[in-house]
Amino acid sequence: MIPSTAASPAATPPAPPNRGYGLLRVQNNQDLMAQEQAAAQAKDATQQQSQVEAGLSGHIRGCWEEAKQAKLVIEQRMLKALRARRGEYDPDVLQEIRNQGGSEIYLLLVDVKCRAAEAWIHDILAASGDRPWTLDPTPVPEMSPELENALHQIMLMEAQARGIPPEQADEKFPAVRDEFKRRVKEAAAKAINRMADTIDDQMVEGGWRKAFAEFVSDFVTYPKAFMKGPVARNRKRMSWIQSMAGKFMPTFSKVVQPEYERVSPWFIYPSPDSTDINDGFLIEHYRMRRGGLHALIGVDGFDEEAIRKALDEYGRGGLKQWMWHETELSRLQDRPHEYLTERTQIDALIFWGPAQGRMLREWGMSDKEIPDEMAEYEIEAWLIGNYLIRVAINDGPTIGRPYSGASYSEIAGSFWGDAVPDKLRDTAQICNATARSLVNNLAIASGPMVEIHTDRLPEGTNITKMHPWKIFQTLSDKTGAGRNAVHFFQPDSQAQMLLMVLDRFERRADELTVPAYTQGTNERIGGAGSTASGLAMLFGAATKQIKKVIGNIDLWILEPTVGRAYVYNMLYHPDDSIKGDAKPKARGAISLLQKEQAMIRRMEFLKATNNPMDAAIINLPRRAAVLRETAKSLDMPVEDVVPSKEEMIEQAMLQAGAFQPGTGMVPAGRSLDVSGKPVSGQDNRLFNPGAR
Repeated sequence: MIPSTAASPAATPPAPPNRGYGLLRVQNNQDLMAQEQAAAQAKDATQQQSQVEAGLSGHIRGCWEEAKQAKLVIEQRMLKALRARRGEYDPDVLQEIRNQGGSEIYLLLVDVKCRAAEAWIHDILAASGDRPWTLDPTPVPEMSPELENALHQIMLMEAQARGIPPEQADEKFPAVRDEFKRRVKEAAAKAINRMADTIDDQMVEGGWRKAFAEFVSDFVTYPKAFMKGPVARNRKRMSWIQSMAGKFMPTFSKVVQPEYERVSPWFIYPSPDSTDINDGFLIEHYRMRRGGLHALIGVDGFDEEAIRKALDEYGRGGLKQWMWHETELSRLQDRPHEYLTERTQIDALIFWGPAQGRMLREWGMSDKEIPDEMAEYEIEAWLIGNYLIRVAINDGPTIGRPYSGASYSEIAGSFWGDAVPDKLRDTAQICNATARSLVNNLAIASGPMVEIHTDRLPEGTNITKMHPWKIFQTLSDKTGAGRNAVHFFQPDSQAQMLLMVLDRFERRADELTVPAYTQGTNERIGGAGSTASGLAMLFGAATKQIKKVIGNIDLWILEPTVGRAYVYNMLYHPDDSIKGDAKPKARGAISLLQKEQAMIRRMEFLKATNNPMDAAIINLPRRAAVLRETAKSLDMPVEDVVPSKEEMIEQAMLQAGAFQPGTGMVPAGRSLDVSGKPVSGQDNRLFNPGAR
């Protein structure tokens, strides 16, 4: 036993009652050995956990270093592109210009073409008045077992009413099956329309418009631009409730809302061998403030203990992974003092890619989650410093990552493409060199040059200042040649030739990107553009290039993003009435660019068919369909202008005496075809809700 030792009363003041001050705890050897063993086990567990973290986090850090190294060349291109838009020379070029002397003028040709491309894209996609995408129901929607059973019951009832054996019901009534499927297809189309409206509303509330505007700026500037979403986030929403007294009071609630955001190309790091977003691994360099990290506590899938450790270690001094381009980038983006926020920011690496099953099992995932430890599993992992705050298997129905990326000009087999600054690099350099030469020549040729024999001027004469009526005092020519001491001569002006060169290469820039006449900045087009029809032909030819550009956005941004939103709603939206089998589809550059032409053709069709002969062929419901589309293209309230199909059929039935008001029934033998005309000899009890 370890002897107990009491404190000396002379050395220690009396302790208050029931406090036990001045006493030593008495423990036996077994207790001490148990404590030492528990401490050793805890230490071993900590070391083992550190080794596990080092295994998975080491894998992520290795991928991060590979991606950073591989992106160096792309980042240099991106800096050059940003300087070109800001009207700055690259440092090495600027130094050469200054060594030679003269003008440092920089033509903003790249920025002008980038802004023109942005405006054109927005005009087509964002300002068209229509959604640039749609959801198309599948041509033959599959019927659920419930619908199949309902169809079977209807056919049995019909067979019973006609005295036909039940086993012959399917083969005796093919028209009934076709009509049932037609109605199922119509119901599916209406559900898909509601789904499209829901996605459109979510995109508006989730920040799509702002994110897309930022994306377009990246799209025309950098080798690739990125969109992220939908990403479900908890948000606080305010709503107003009216009290019994008639007053409105605000109420707050937390809702899960799908959101969309643009991800800067500077923060995306693909695998060195990637050719697509979902190929290889992908890392997002994600920055957040301490409050943003703390807000992840309690969010499903995040490790609270790891988050608190990260906050404890990095919460006071921050954690910022400085990149080689950070200082120059912050200067070009007018954030020169960004370094002052270092203590408030915490950087994370969001990893999307494969990881070996053995690593994930060591991390703590079960055999059920990881059935084969030698297999590769797609994961999402968040790494902050030494802490993995989230590790999740990404094998859901979406089968992909919440990112979409597109380039202004795609390069087959390459992750990165070309943007407007890349296409104009050589042309812009020639234009800038020509502009510098022009300015230098204009300065030199703007006045006479002077040659002075300084040995013939009196001492102290100021030869650096010139003004009208200046008198030069000179000494006699000691050589006897009779030459003037001051000689004036005029340098030749090369402005006309330089302007012709500049104009030629500016037209070359039009050929490579956006023609100037489409911007309204070239009033002297000449040639085919001198007439209205010729100018329309030039505009049509110019749209071929932008069609390809818009096609890249359609294929790589709109369809994948809407597809992910569709899957999200099919999985999590509580309203089943919006759900159905559909395929997202971009409306296409061609259809959007030809929208105005289509409206003109509809107007011409309506005018050409407005005669008795065509009216006998095209009945009212079909003509009403054309009117609806025409009114829709004119942004008119279609429901208020043209009656619906159901309203027209009901009106036709009333006029034909085939409808019994108040019963909701069509008598047998008086059903109507699609034009609203009665059809004789058909029993319509099947389609009358009150007849069954």
